[in-house]
Amino acid sequence: DAVAFTATGSIRFSTLGRHSVTGATGADEDVLEFFPVSLGLTTTGTYATLLDLSTLGIDPAANLTALEVIE
Repeated sequence: DAVAFTATGSIRFSTLGRHSVTGATGADEDVLEFFPVSLGLTTTGTYATLLDLSTLGIDPAANLTALEVIE
C-alpha cells in the first residue's frame, strides 16, 4: 500500500487491510516499521507499530497511499 526506507535500514509501510505480525497489529491507516536483522532467503527482524493514526483522530476508514521519510 505504501512503503519507505530509512537511512538506518528500517522499512516503514502500511498495508491494504488489517495486519497482524509478531509485535504489531492494526489496520490500513497504521504505519508499521520493520527492523531487519538479516535479509535474504531467510529474512529476520522485528516489527513495531510506528503510527496508529486512529489514535490521532484520523478516520479509521482512511487509507494511506504514500509515505515519505524526512531525515
